[in-house]
Amino acid sequence: MGFKKGVELTINTVIIIALGVLVLVLTAVWLVNIFKPINEASVDSALMEGCKQYGLNGGEPESIMVGDIDRNGQPDSLLYACKLSEKKMDLETPRCKEICSKRFPGLIKAPETP
Repeated sequence: MGFKKGVELTINTVIIIALGVLVLVLTAVWLVNIFKPINEASVDSALMEGCKQYGLNGGEPESIMVGDIDRNGQPDSLLYACKLSEKKMDLETPRCKEICSKRFPGLIKAPETP
């Protein structure tokens, strides 16, 4: 009888350790997803919405607000969405307009180059 009790304790310990590891892994995955500052899908949808606004209403990419892409509590501009999309923080307005004209060729005329 003493032998069975020792085996049960070992199995219970292994199960508790496995559950603990599972909980730690799930918690880590959850935290990574919550604190992920910029989501590629949110950048793409912001760029799409901003380009549509630009095509329909005109204006400058830096003045077209597309929502809070980087989750800092402030609305971000189409220009910022273009910068994140291209992964170039020095990207300027003419290039952003060009990006929009390529994404929506029927809606937006390509900007004229001097």
